[in-house]
Amino acid sequence: MVLPYLKSRLVFPLAEKLSARDVRSRVRAINRDLATPWADRQRRNRLRLAEMVQWAQHEIPFYKDLFSRLRFDPVKILTDIRYLSNIPVLTKADLLEAGDRIVHPEAMTHLNMQMSRTNGSTGASLPVYFSPAAKDESAAVTRISQQWIGFGEADEQLHISSELPGEVPPEAIREEWWRRAATNRISVECSSWSDDNLQTLWSDIERHSPFLIQGHPSTIYHLANFVRERGLSPRGKFKVFVSTGERLGETQRATIEDVFGCRVANRYGNAEFGIVAHERFLSPPDEPNGEGDVTPAEATARHYLQIMDPCVWVETLPSTPGVSGPLVVTSLVNFAAPLIRYATGDESRVVKGRAGVYLDGVEGRVHDVVVINGARYSTSFVQDVLSRHMLVTDFQFVRGPGEVLELRLALHSPRDEEAVRNQVISVLGEGVRLSFVPRAQFIRVGRQQKFRYVVDV
Repeated sequence: MVLPYLKSRLVFPLAEKLSARDVRSRVRAINRDLATPWADRQRRNRLRLAEMVQWAQHEIPFYKDLFSRLRFDPVKILTDIRYLSNIPVLTKADLLEAGDRIVHPEAMTHLNMQMSRTNGSTGASLPVYFSPAAKDESAAVTRISQQWIGFGEADEQLHISSELPGEVPPEAIREEWWRRAATNRISVECSSWSDDNLQTLWSDIERHSPFLIQGHPSTIYHLANFVRERGLSPRGKFKVFVSTGERLGETQRATIEDVFGCRVANRYGNAEFGIVAHERFLSPPDEPNGEGDVTPAEATARHYLQIMDPCVWVETLPSTPGVSGPLVVTSLVNFAAPLIRYATGDESRVVKGRAGVYLDGVEGRVHDVVVINGARYSTSFVQDVLSRHMLVTDFQFVRGPGEVLELRLALHSPRDEEAVRNQVISVLGEGVRLSFVPRAQFIRVGRQQKFRYVVDV
Protein backbone atom coordinates (compact mmCIF):
# COMPACT_ATOMS: atom_id res chain seq x y z
CA MET A 1 0.00 0.00 0.00
CA VAL A 2 1.23 3.47 -0.89
CA LEU A 3 0.54 5.30 2.40
CA PRO A 4 2.32 2.80 4.70
CA TYR A 5 5.26 2.75 2.28
CA LEU A 6 5.52 6.54 2.35
CA LYS A 7 5.37 6.50 6.17
CA SER A 8 8.24 4.02 6.29
CA ARG A 9 10.28 6.09 3.87
CA LEU A 10 9.48 9.56 5.22
CA VAL A 11 8.01 9.56 8.72
CA PHE A 12 10.39 7.03 10.27
CA PRO A 13 13.56 8.91 9.19
CA LEU A 14 11.98 12.17 10.38
CA ALA A 15 11.03 10.71 13.75
CA GLU A 16 14.51 9.20 14.03
CA LYS A 17 16.13 12.58 13.38
CA LEU A 18 13.87 14.54 15.74
CA SER A 19 14.48 12.10 18.59
CA ALA A 20 18.24 11.86 17.94
CA ARG A 21 17.98 8.13 17.27
CA ASP A 22 20.03 5.98 14.90
CA VAL A 23 18.03 2.80 14.33
CA ARG A 24 18.42 2.27 10.58
CA SER A 25 22.21 2.11 10.68
CA ARG A 26 21.96 -0.44 13.52
CA VAL A 27 19.61 -2.53 11.36
CA ARG A 28 22.19 -2.56 8.58
CA ALA A 29 25.03 -3.39 10.97
CA ILE A 30 23.21 -6.28 12.67
CA ASN A 31 22.11 -7.71 9.32
CA ARG A 32 25.74 -7.59 8.15
CA ASP A 33 26.71 -9.53 11.26
CA LEU A 34 23.98 -12.09 10.69
CA ALA A 35 25.16 -12.55 7.09
CA THR A 36 28.67 -13.37 8.27
CA PRO A 37 29.58 -17.10 8.14
CA TRP A 38 28.59 -18.71 11.42
CA ALA A 39 32.11 -19.77 12.45
CA ASP A 40 33.37 -16.21 12.05
CA ARG A 41 30.31 -14.82 13.84
CA GLN A 42 30.84 -17.12 16.80
CA ARG A 43 34.40 -15.85 17.23
CA ARG A 44 33.24 -12.25 16.95
CA ASN A 45 30.47 -12.81 19.49
CA ARG A 46 32.90 -14.31 21.97
CA LEU A 47 35.15 -11.26 21.57
CA ARG A 48 32.16 -9.04 22.29
CA LEU A 49 31.34 -11.09 25.36
CA ALA A 50 34.89 -10.79 26.70
CA GLU A 51 34.89 -7.06 25.92
CA MET A 52 31.63 -6.51 27.84
CA VAL A 53 32.84 -8.46 30.86
CA GLN A 54 36.19 -6.64 30.85
CA TRP A 55 34.46 -3.27 30.58
CA ALA A 56 32.19 -4.10 33.51
CA GLN A 57 35.19 -5.22 35.55
CA HIS A 58 36.76 -1.76 35.26
CA GLU A 59 33.77 0.61 34.92
CA ILE A 60 30.70 -0.75 36.74
CA PRO A 61 30.85 -0.56 40.57
CA PHE A 62 28.86 -3.77 41.17
CA TYR A 63 31.10 -5.84 38.90
CA LYS A 64 34.29 -4.17 40.12
CA ASP A 65 33.63 -5.57 43.58
CA LEU A 66 32.35 -8.94 42.35
CA PHE A 67 35.21 -9.68 39.95
CA SER A 68 37.77 -8.50 42.49
CA ARG A 69 36.46 -11.05 45.01
CA LEU A 70 36.41 -13.76 42.33
CA ARG A 71 39.79 -12.76 40.88
CA PHE A 72 38.09 -13.16 37.54
CA ASP A 73 40.10 -12.67 34.33
CA PRO A 74 37.81 -11.90 31.35
CA VAL A 75 40.52 -12.70 28.81
CA LYS A 76 40.30 -16.39 29.73
CA ILE A 77 36.81 -16.47 28.16
CA LEU A 78 38.52 -16.30 24.76
CA THR A 79 40.40 -19.55 25.28
CA ASP A 80 37.73 -21.49 27.20
CA ILE A 81 34.12 -20.36 27.19
CA ARG A 82 33.44 -22.62 30.18
CA TYR A 83 35.37 -20.11 32.29
CA LEU A 84 32.35 -17.79 32.03
CA SER A 85 30.46 -20.06 34.45
CA ASN A 86 32.73 -18.82 37.25
CA ILE A 87 30.62 -15.66 37.28
CA PRO A 88 27.62 -16.26 39.58
CA VAL A 89 24.20 -16.00 37.98
CA LEU A 90 22.66 -12.57 38.55
CA THR A 91 19.14 -12.78 40.00
CA LYS A 92 16.47 -10.15 40.47
CA ALA A 93 17.28 -10.16 44.16
CA ASP A 94 20.90 -9.28 43.29
CA LEU A 95 19.68 -6.55 40.96
CA LEU A 96 17.48 -5.09 43.69
CA GLU A 97 20.37 -5.08 46.16
CA ALA A 98 22.83 -3.60 43.62
CA GLY A 99 20.57 -0.65 42.77
CA ASP A 100 22.42 2.10 40.88
CA ARG A 101 25.74 0.28 41.33
CA ILE A 102 24.83 -1.78 38.25
CA VAL A 103 24.89 1.47 36.19
CA HIS A 104 27.99 3.38 35.08
CA PRO A 105 28.51 6.27 37.57
CA GLU A 106 28.43 8.93 34.84
CA ALA A 107 25.67 7.46 32.66
CA MET A 108 22.74 9.18 34.35
CA THR A 109 24.49 12.56 34.09
CA HIS A 110 25.79 12.43 30.54
CA LEU A 111 23.47 10.02 28.70
CA ASN A 112 19.76 10.05 27.97
CA MET A 113 19.15 6.75 29.73
CA GLN A 114 15.83 4.94 29.26
CA MET A 115 14.27 3.22 32.26
CA SER A 116 12.12 0.13 31.83
CA ARG A 117 10.54 -2.16 34.41
CA THR A 118 10.53 -5.91 34.74
CA ASN A 119 7.04 -7.41 34.91
CA GLY A 120 7.50 -9.09 38.28
CA SER A 121 6.54 -12.64 37.24
CA THR A 122 9.68 -14.11 38.81
CA GLY A 123 10.40 -11.55 41.51
CA ALA A 124 9.82 -7.96 42.51
CA SER A 125 9.26 -5.51 39.65
CA LEU A 126 12.55 -3.67 39.17
CA PRO A 127 13.89 -0.82 37.06
CA VAL A 128 16.42 -1.63 34.33
CA TYR A 129 18.28 0.92 32.24
CA PHE A 130 19.23 1.21 28.57
CA SER A 131 21.84 3.51 27.09
CA PRO A 132 20.85 5.37 23.89
CA ALA A 133 22.93 2.93 21.85
CA ALA A 134 21.30 -0.07 23.52
CA LYS A 135 17.87 1.50 22.98
CA ASP A 136 18.62 1.91 19.26
CA GLU A 137 19.92 -1.66 19.14
CA SER A 138 16.70 -2.96 20.67
CA ALA A 139 14.58 -1.04 18.16
CA ALA A 140 16.75 -2.36 15.32
CA VAL A 141 16.30 -5.93 16.53
CA THR A 142 12.53 -5.41 16.50
CA ARG A 143 12.65 -4.32 12.85
CA ILE A 144 14.89 -7.24 11.91
CA SER A 145 12.59 -9.73 13.60
CA GLN A 146 9.76 -8.35 11.46
CA GLN A 147 11.87 -8.80 8.34
CA TRP A 148 12.35 -12.44 9.32
CA ILE A 149 8.61 -13.07 8.99
CA GLY A 150 8.16 -11.14 5.75
CA PHE A 151 6.91 -7.78 7.07
CA GLY A 152 7.77 -5.05 4.55
CA GLU A 153 7.75 -1.28 4.33
CA ALA A 154 4.33 -1.25 2.66
CA ASP A 155 2.71 -3.45 5.34
CA GLU A 156 0.75 -2.51 8.46
CA GLN A 157 0.93 -4.09 11.91
CA LEU A 158 -1.80 -4.22 14.54
CA HIS A 159 -0.87 -4.47 18.22
CA ILE A 160 -3.37 -5.72 20.78
CA SER A 161 -2.78 -4.17 24.20
CA SER A 162 -4.70 -3.89 27.44
CA GLU A 163 -7.26 -1.14 27.89
CA LEU A 164 -5.99 0.82 30.86
CA PRO A 165 -8.06 3.16 33.05
CA GLY A 166 -7.35 6.85 33.65
CA GLU A 167 -6.08 9.66 31.47
CA VAL A 168 -3.00 9.31 29.30
CA PRO A 169 -0.40 12.11 29.68
CA PRO A 170 -0.14 14.39 26.61
CA GLU A 171 3.54 13.54 26.11
CA ALA A 172 2.69 9.83 26.03
CA ILE A 173 -0.01 10.50 23.43
CA ARG A 174 2.47 12.38 21.25
CA GLU A 175 5.08 9.67 21.59
CA GLU A 176 2.55 6.97 20.70
CA TRP A 177 1.40 8.97 17.65
CA TRP A 178 4.94 9.15 16.31
CA ARG A 179 5.48 5.45 17.03
CA ARG A 180 2.35 4.48 15.13
CA ALA A 181 3.04 6.79 12.21
CA ALA A 182 6.69 5.81 11.87
CA THR A 183 6.20 2.04 12.11
CA ASN A 184 2.83 1.59 10.35
CA ARG A 185 1.39 0.50 13.66
CA ILE A 186 -2.27 0.31 14.63
CA SER A 187 -3.00 -0.05 18.34
CA VAL A 188 -6.21 -1.59 19.61
CA GLU A 189 -7.16 -2.29 23.21
CA CYS A 190 -8.95 -5.19 24.86
CA SER A 191 -9.86 -5.32 28.54
CA SER A 192 -11.57 -8.72 28.87
CA TRP A 193 -12.69 -11.67 26.80
CA SER A 194 -16.36 -10.76 26.94
CA ASP A 195 -18.35 -11.22 23.74
CA ASP A 196 -18.65 -7.45 23.31
CA ASN A 197 -14.90 -6.89 23.62
CA LEU A 198 -14.05 -9.76 21.29
CA GLN A 199 -16.55 -8.49 18.72
CA THR A 200 -15.02 -5.00 18.88
CA LEU A 201 -11.53 -6.49 18.46
CA TRP A 202 -12.64 -8.54 15.47
CA SER A 203 -14.29 -5.49 13.88
CA ASP A 204 -10.99 -3.58 14.21
CA ILE A 205 -9.11 -6.42 12.52
CA GLU A 206 -11.65 -6.62 9.70
CA ARG A 207 -11.49 -2.87 9.16
CA HIS A 208 -7.70 -2.66 8.96
CA SER A 209 -6.76 -6.09 7.49
CA PRO A 210 -3.12 -5.75 8.63
CA PHE A 211 -0.26 -7.96 7.51
CA LEU A 212 0.77 -8.71 11.10
CA ILE A 213 -1.00 -8.91 14.45
CA GLN A 214 0.95 -8.95 17.70
CA GLY A 215 -0.41 -9.78 21.14
CA HIS A 216 -0.88 -12.37 23.83
CA PRO A 217 -1.64 -15.81 22.39
CA SER A 218 -4.41 -16.33 24.94
CA THR A 219 -6.30 -13.32 23.56
CA ILE A 220 -6.05 -14.27 19.88
CA TYR A 221 -6.88 -17.90 20.80
CA HIS A 222 -10.10 -16.76 22.50
CA LEU A 223 -10.84 -14.59 19.48
CA ALA A 224 -10.36 -17.60 17.18
CA ASN A 225 -12.89 -19.62 19.16
CA PHE A 226 -15.27 -16.64 19.20
CA VAL A 227 -15.33 -16.10 15.43
CA ARG A 228 -15.52 -19.85 14.72
CA GLU A 229 -18.47 -20.36 17.07
CA ARG A 230 -20.36 -17.50 15.38
CA GLY A 231 -19.74 -18.73 11.87
CA LEU A 232 -17.85 -15.60 10.81
CA SER A 233 -15.39 -15.53 7.89
CA PRO A 234 -12.01 -15.01 9.51
CA ARG A 235 -9.60 -16.45 6.96
CA GLY A 236 -7.38 -14.06 5.04
CA LYS A 237 -7.87 -11.04 7.31
CA PHE A 238 -4.17 -11.02 8.28
CA LYS A 239 -1.12 -13.07 7.32
CA VAL A 240 0.95 -13.46 10.50
CA PHE A 241 0.30 -13.53 14.23
CA VAL A 242 3.29 -12.83 16.49
CA SER A 243 2.93 -14.29 19.97
CA THR A 244 4.45 -12.27 22.79
CA GLY A 245 4.36 -11.97 26.56
CA GLU A 246 3.10 -15.48 27.30
CA ARG A 247 3.92 -19.09 26.59
CA LEU A 248 2.55 -20.15 23.20
CA GLY A 249 0.93 -23.59 23.44
CA GLU A 250 0.77 -26.00 20.52
CA THR A 251 -3.04 -26.12 20.74
CA GLN A 252 -3.14 -22.34 20.56
CA ARG A 253 -0.81 -22.30 17.54
CA ALA A 254 -2.82 -24.94 15.68
CA THR A 255 -6.17 -23.28 16.39
CA ILE A 256 -5.01 -19.80 15.40
CA GLU A 257 -3.47 -21.04 12.16
CA ASP A 258 -6.52 -23.16 11.30
CA VAL A 259 -9.18 -20.55 12.04
CA PHE A 260 -7.48 -17.49 10.57
CA GLY A 261 -5.47 -19.18 7.81
CA CYS A 262 -2.35 -17.34 8.95
CA ARG A 263 1.13 -18.28 10.11
CA VAL A 264 2.11 -18.00 13.77
CA ALA A 265 5.52 -16.77 14.89
CA ASN A 266 6.71 -17.16 18.45
CA ARG A 267 9.10 -14.67 20.01
CA TYR A 268 10.94 -14.35 23.30
CA GLY A 269 11.91 -11.07 24.88
CA ASN A 270 11.72 -9.18 28.14
CA ALA A 271 12.12 -5.75 29.68
CA GLU A 272 15.77 -6.42 30.51
CA PHE A 273 17.01 -7.11 26.96
CA GLY A 274 14.25 -6.45 24.43
CA ILE A 275 13.77 -9.22 21.86
CA VAL A 276 16.17 -12.08 22.56
CA ALA A 277 14.98 -14.66 20.01
CA HIS A 278 12.34 -14.86 17.30
CA GLU A 279 10.87 -17.52 15.07
CA ARG A 280 11.98 -17.09 11.49
CA PHE A 281 10.08 -17.80 8.27
CA LEU A 282 12.74 -16.60 5.82
CA SER A 283 15.66 -18.92 6.56
CA PRO A 284 19.25 -17.91 5.79
CA PRO A 285 21.33 -20.11 3.46
CA ASP A 286 22.60 -23.39 4.87
CA GLU A 287 26.27 -23.69 5.81
CA PRO A 288 27.28 -27.28 4.97
CA ASN A 289 30.52 -27.05 6.94
CA GLY A 290 28.84 -25.81 10.11
CA GLU A 291 29.30 -27.67 13.38
CA GLY A 292 25.64 -27.89 14.38
CA ASP A 293 23.28 -30.60 13.18
CA VAL A 294 20.27 -28.33 12.64
CA THR A 295 20.00 -26.57 9.29
CA PRO A 296 18.17 -23.22 8.99
CA ALA A 297 15.33 -24.94 7.12
CA GLU A 298 14.99 -27.56 9.89
CA ALA A 299 14.98 -24.82 12.54
CA THR A 300 12.11 -23.13 10.73
CA ALA A 301 10.16 -26.38 10.40
CA ARG A 302 10.61 -27.14 14.12
CA HIS A 303 9.48 -23.64 15.17
CA TYR A 304 12.82 -22.89 16.83
CA LEU A 305 13.43 -19.27 17.80
CA GLN A 306 16.68 -17.89 16.39
CA ILE A 307 18.70 -16.00 19.00
CA MET A 308 19.85 -12.49 18.10
CA ASP A 309 23.40 -13.59 18.78
CA PRO A 310 25.21 -10.34 17.82
CA CYS A 311 23.31 -8.64 20.65
CA VAL A 312 22.96 -11.23 23.45
CA TRP A 313 24.82 -14.25 24.76
CA VAL A 314 22.37 -16.93 25.91
CA GLU A 315 22.93 -19.98 28.11
CA THR A 316 20.72 -22.57 29.74
CA LEU A 317 21.47 -24.13 33.11
CA PRO A 318 22.58 -26.78 33.56
CA SER A 319 24.35 -26.63 30.21
CA THR A 320 23.45 -30.20 29.27
CA PRO A 321 22.72 -30.88 25.58
CA GLY A 322 19.10 -31.78 24.93
CA VAL A 323 17.85 -30.61 28.33
CA SER A 324 15.76 -27.53 29.12
CA GLY A 325 16.86 -25.32 31.97
CA PRO A 326 16.82 -21.79 33.33
CA LEU A 327 17.64 -19.14 30.72
CA VAL A 328 20.65 -16.96 31.50
CA VAL A 329 21.34 -13.95 29.26
CA THR A 330 24.20 -11.46 28.91
CA SER A 331 23.89 -8.20 26.98
CA LEU A 332 26.59 -7.56 24.39
CA VAL A 333 25.56 -3.94 23.73
CA ASN A 334 24.34 -2.17 26.89
CA PHE A 335 27.67 -0.91 28.24
CA ALA A 336 26.10 1.77 30.45
CA ALA A 337 24.12 -0.76 32.52
CA PRO A 338 25.25 -4.29 31.63
CA LEU A 339 23.50 -7.40 32.86
CA ILE A 340 25.95 -10.30 32.87
CA ARG A 341 24.68 -13.88 33.27
CA TYR A 342 21.23 -12.66 34.28
CA ALA A 343 18.62 -15.28 35.18
CA THR A 344 15.43 -14.33 33.33
CA GLY A 345 13.22 -16.74 35.30
CA ASP A 346 12.13 -18.57 32.15
CA GLU A 347 13.27 -21.95 30.84
CA SER A 348 14.24 -23.24 27.41
CA ARG A 349 16.77 -25.36 25.56
CA VAL A 350 19.58 -23.82 23.53
CA VAL A 351 20.11 -25.63 20.22
CA LYS A 352 23.26 -25.11 18.15
CA GLY A 353 22.72 -25.03 14.40
CA ARG A 354 24.79 -24.68 11.25
CA ALA A 355 24.01 -20.99 10.80
CA GLY A 356 23.05 -19.79 14.27
CA VAL A 357 21.83 -20.75 17.69
CA TYR A 358 18.21 -21.29 18.69
CA LEU A 359 15.74 -21.66 21.54
CA ASP A 360 13.53 -24.73 21.47
CA GLY A 361 10.39 -23.15 22.94
CA VAL A 362 10.12 -21.14 26.14
CA GLU A 363 8.49 -22.30 29.36
CA GLY A 364 7.46 -20.34 32.41
CA ARG A 365 5.32 -17.54 31.02
CA VAL A 366 1.85 -18.74 31.84
CA HIS A 367 -1.09 -16.40 32.27
CA ASP A 368 -4.44 -17.52 33.61
CA VAL A 369 -8.09 -16.52 33.40
CA VAL A 370 -10.22 -15.23 36.25
CA VAL A 371 -13.95 -14.62 36.21
CA ILE A 372 -15.06 -11.49 38.08
CA ASN A 373 -18.69 -10.37 38.11
CA GLY A 374 -19.34 -12.64 35.13
CA ALA A 375 -16.56 -11.20 32.95
CA ARG A 376 -13.46 -13.18 31.94
CA TYR A 377 -10.12 -11.41 32.43
CA SER A 378 -6.63 -12.54 31.50
CA THR A 379 -4.10 -12.03 34.26
CA SER A 380 -1.96 -10.33 31.59
CA PHE A 381 -4.58 -7.56 31.49
CA VAL A 382 -4.56 -7.28 35.29
CA GLN A 383 -0.76 -7.12 35.17
CA ASP A 384 -0.86 -4.26 32.65
CA VAL A 385 -3.34 -2.32 34.79
CA LEU A 386 -1.40 -2.75 38.02
CA SER A 387 1.99 -1.95 36.50
CA ARG A 388 0.85 1.32 34.91
CA HIS A 389 1.51 3.54 37.94
CA MET A 390 4.41 1.41 39.25
CA LEU A 391 2.90 1.06 42.72
CA VAL A 392 2.52 -2.75 42.72
CA THR A 393 5.50 -5.09 42.64
CA ASP A 394 3.43 -8.22 42.08
CA PHE A 395 0.02 -9.86 42.50
CA GLN A 396 -1.67 -13.24 42.74
CA PHE A 397 -5.28 -14.48 42.68
CA VAL A 398 -6.12 -17.18 45.22
CA ARG A 399 -9.26 -19.27 44.73
CA GLY A 400 -10.78 -21.37 47.48
CA PRO A 401 -13.93 -23.54 47.30
CA GLY A 402 -16.96 -21.45 48.16
CA GLU A 403 -14.86 -18.38 48.90
CA VAL A 404 -14.72 -14.96 47.30
CA LEU A 405 -11.80 -14.63 44.89
CA GLU A 406 -8.83 -13.11 46.74
CA LEU A 407 -6.36 -10.77 45.06
CA ARG A 408 -3.06 -10.57 46.92
CA LEU A 409 -1.01 -7.45 46.21
CA ALA A 410 2.55 -6.59 47.13
CA LEU A 411 3.32 -2.85 47.08
CA HIS A 412 6.47 -0.80 46.78
CA SER A 413 5.21 1.33 49.68
CA PRO A 414 2.39 0.76 52.21
CA ARG A 415 1.40 4.40 51.70
CA ASP A 416 -0.02 3.48 48.29
CA GLU A 417 -2.58 1.00 49.61
CA GLU A 418 -5.60 3.27 49.23
CA ALA A 419 -4.61 4.44 45.73
CA VAL A 420 -4.18 0.83 44.55
CA ARG A 421 -7.45 -0.22 46.19
CA ASN A 422 -9.31 2.51 44.28
CA GLN A 423 -7.54 1.58 41.06
CA VAL A 424 -8.51 -2.10 41.32
CA ILE A 425 -12.13 -1.35 42.20
CA SER A 426 -12.44 1.09 39.29
CA VAL A 427 -11.40 -1.66 36.84
CA LEU A 428 -12.57 -4.95 38.35
CA GLY A 429 -15.38 -3.76 40.58
CA GLU A 430 -15.93 -5.23 44.03
CA GLY A 431 -16.01 -8.87 43.01
CA VAL A 432 -12.64 -9.61 44.62
CA ARG A 433 -11.29 -9.46 48.16
CA LEU A 434 -8.07 -7.42 48.35
CA SER A 435 -5.20 -8.45 50.59
CA PHE A 436 -2.03 -6.36 50.82
CA VAL A 437 0.77 -8.77 51.70
CA PRO A 438 4.55 -9.17 51.48
CA ARG A 439 5.76 -11.29 48.57
CA ALA A 440 6.59 -14.09 51.01
CA GLN A 441 2.85 -14.79 51.24
CA PHE A 442 2.55 -15.61 47.55
CA ILE A 443 2.07 -19.30 46.86
CA ARG A 444 4.93 -20.68 44.76
CA VAL A 445 4.90 -23.68 42.45
CA GLY A 446 7.17 -25.51 40.04
CA ARG A 447 10.80 -26.45 39.83
CA GLN A 448 12.03 -22.85 40.07
CA GLN A 449 9.51 -21.93 42.76
CA LYS A 450 7.83 -19.53 40.37
CA PHE A 451 4.28 -18.63 41.17
CA ARG A 452 1.22 -18.79 38.98
CA TYR A 453 -0.98 -15.74 38.80
CA VAL A 454 -3.96 -17.87 39.80
CA VAL A 455 -3.66 -20.56 42.47
CA ASP A 456 -6.38 -22.89 43.76
CA VAL A 457 -6.22 -23.80 47.45
